Amino acid sequence: MLSRESIETIRKQYPKGTKIKLQEMDGEKQMPFGLSGEVMCVDDIGQIHVKWANGSTLALHPIKDRFQILSDIEYEAERKEQKFIDKVNWILKITDLKELHASCNSKDKLYSAEMMLKLQHAFEDVYGLEAVDKSYGIITVPGIIKGRKTGIIEIALLLIDLESQNEHWGVTLFTENGVIPMKPLTMATEQKIYIMENYIPYDYWYFCPMERDICANADEMPKSISSIMRLVTEHLEQNAVPSMDGPV
Repeated sequence: MLSRESIETIRKQYPKGTKIKLQEMDGEKQMPFGLSGEVMCVDDIGQIHVKWANGSTLALHPIKDRFQILSDIEYEAERKEQKFIDKVNWILKITDLKELHASCNSKDKLYSAEMMLKLQHAFEDVYGLEAVDKSYGIITVPGIIKGRKTGIIEIALLLIDLESQNEHWGVTLFTENGVIPMKPLTMATEQKIYIMENYIPYDYWYFCPMERDICANADEMPKSISSIMRLVTEHLEQNAVPSMDGPV
């Protein structure tokens, strides 16, 4: 049991409004790594009550649980990231992944262009139209990948590190077999084999404006990629915005 002095120290360290990022909550698997929240209060036994981004109000134990304080800038970046991912998940619910894969890898690019347009608008809804800067740290953006050996194309989410000249850190693929985050430590053996056979190594492109961009070079896009982007650009120029009645 924590002493009164320890509890007062915790209250001073985590005043109301402190921004928190969860690393691990003991015995609560539904509370994922990286979840952000805002401190509401510290109770009389030293538990830190938090309003979490997923709607939960579960309290943190200052010793058993692992978490970190976020600056206001870091918290805003985390909040926007989650908002964008919520929009992406809503888009995926109304997307036929098999049709998307077929469109990416055929002459008819309309369905894949419509998907990119929806993702692009979701990104702009959250981050605006101006170039995102390094204050966001590592950011998730909509993009396209193409396997170098197979030529297979997929719409994807790309992790881009804005603090290191926009280096590419990871990818989540929207494949005909489902959404696959490319994380070797958590992927099933079958998924690893599937990824290796179809996509590794791969090239990638993204279209969101970023400061000091060195990666997304439209001049180097193969025709199969530029044709998708051309359709997206035409839709944007015509202000043909797809319905976005999902999360706000």
